[in-house]
Amino acid sequence: MPCWGLYLKYSLMNKHVNTIIEKVNDQLEAIELEEEASLRKAKKAVLLLKGIMQQLKMKLNDYKFKSDDEEICFFKEYKPQLFSKLIYYSEIYKIETNRPTGSDTAQKNYIIDIIFIKIIYVSNRATLSL
Repeated sequence: MPCWGLYLKYSLMNKHVNTIIEKVNDQLEAIELEEEASLRKAKKAVLLLKGIMQQLKMKLNDYKFKSDDEEICFFKEYKPQLFSKLIYYSEIYKIETNRPTGSDTAQKNYIIDIIFIKIIYVSNRATLSL
């Protein structure tokens, strides 16, 4: 049965995770709307997401999946929705933490270097996967 099947859509764990994802999205949106520096916002988001991932891990320790399909769906569809946000905000935090405090030119060059490194990484990954 595919992940979007009725059984999995209404399973206890997936309902719980959907609720968590909705709440996290609301909290992240509120963080983004705050009038703070992006470093502080990224740190708040990372702390929020790490806490949520820890809670989810503890919940999983006590939960027995009803079927292999439910378990596969959880790890293939739901968990990555949260984990990808953690990776994103962790990257933002890392970039902002290492950003130079000097002139606008120094900051601009830093951002250009980061973008250049990401482009090289993506192109090398694409080349290796061929």
